[in-house]
Parts: sequence; C-alpha cells; structure tokens
Amino acid sequence: MRRLERLLRRLFRRGYVKRQQAWLVHIDGQPVKRLVLPDSHVASSMASNLRAFEDSPVVPDLLASFENEVWVEYIRGQGVRSQDPRLPGALADLYASVCSRNPRYCDTRELGLARELRKDLRFLQAVGVIEASSLDEIMAWLDATLPEKVWLGHDYSDPKAGNFLWDGDGALRILDVESLVSDRLIGCGVAKALVSWMAPQRSVFLAELERRSLPDFLSYLPFVELQFLASWQKRSVLQRKNRLVASHLFDRFRGGESR
Repeated sequence: MRRLERLLRRLFRRGYVKRQQAWLVHIDGQPVKRLVLPDSHVASSMASNLRAFEDSPVVPDLLASFENEVWVEYIRGQGVRSQDPRLPGALADLYASVCSRNPRYCDTRELGLARELRKDLRFLQAVGVIEASSLDEIMAWLDATLPEKVWLGHDYSDPKAGNFLWDGDGALRILDVESLVSDRLIGCGVAKALVSWMAPQRSVFLAELERRSLPDFLSYLPFVELQFLASWQKRSVLQRKNRLVASHLFDRFRGGESR
C-alpha cells in the first residue's frame, strides 16, 4: 500500500516522493529496524556515518549494511513534545555529542561556501521567493559578515520532534539515522531547529549551546543560518514543497546586522 501511495503521489502531484523505506522486523523475538535506501552508495554513506558514532549513546547501533540496506538497533522510549521544558538542554547535549566528533576548521573561501550561497540566493530571487531589492541588501550583508573560517564535520540535519525519543534513562536519542551527516557546515542542524520548534525558545537554546563544549560556530551563527535558509528554501522550491517556502525568513538579513 505504501508503494501504491508513492506511485499515485508521483503521478498526480508531480512532487518529491521520498524513496527510503523502513520496517520494524523481529528476529527470534528481537526487534530491529531495516532501512531500504535508493541505492548502495546511499546505504554505504549512511553506514559510514553510523560507524563514526559506534561508542555514542545518542545514535542507534549499526547492526549490518549490505547492498542498499542498512539494519540498525530498534530503540524503545517515549515520544518527544516540542513544548517539553527539558528539550533545550537535551538538544544542546545531543548536538554537543554529534558536532564535536572530529571537526575541521577550514577556510571559507577555499570551500566555496559564499559562491554556493550567492548562487542559491540568485535562484530564489529568479523564482520569486526573494525580491530583487532584498537580494541586493542580503548580498551586501553577506559581503560584510562573511567569516574567514568555519567548522566542518558531523551534524544532525533534521531536528524535528518525530526524529527523536526519550529513552528509558531520560536521554534524548536519534531515531532518523538518515539525517546524521558528515563533512557538512556545522550548525546547519541548529539553524533548522531555530526556524521550527526551537524558535520560541531561541535565547534559551542558544544559552544552553554556549554552555557546552562545541566547535565555535555560534560566533558566526547568522552566516550559518543564511547558508541553511538559502539551501533549504531552494530545495523546497525544487521539490515543490510550497508550504515550506517562506520569503519573510530572509528579512533579518536585510540592511544591517542580523539579529
């Protein structure tokens, strides 16, 4: 039925259809999670990211990986509510664990991040998400605030309530292992959380992050936020996820210091 649903959505909506599939499987009574990915390259990359956290309680254990499949530990626990007062501190702990795993301090211009960001912004202006006058102001802000160096490494790219749970010890654990990524601009996951469920608790969440031992992306967080927003909005447009497209998110980068 899931395959039929995806086929119908692809035919009639012409939008993005996620091709990853997941099942709960019992092997001699032991529950495990089976992930079937689009191809073996995606499966291999996911397994590699999981192996980097074999000693971490935050990430499910990798059980096996072959062809286009990845098998991981099935975690039991309680669902997460975005209003839970424990979340800012627990999410800060989780990001401290993930982002502090072998980070690299790199030259921003050599990475080409500003070039890619400007290209994304021009695309958003071309498709009507950003006005031409706003684009000029955002570009001027970027020229004035571009950091010389940034941190690259592991990140968790999709921090939403459904992708976590509280385990039996009350710790926040990752469920959606697909969103554990490597060699990325550190802080983009935090930027996404600040756009969504952590927005009402922005100051509290940032204060919790400052108390943790993390690569210092907070010193140039507005640049990370703009980098994330441009990439995320472009992807939403291309995948026809129109409900996620929000031009007002770029207003804070117009004319002066971002807040």
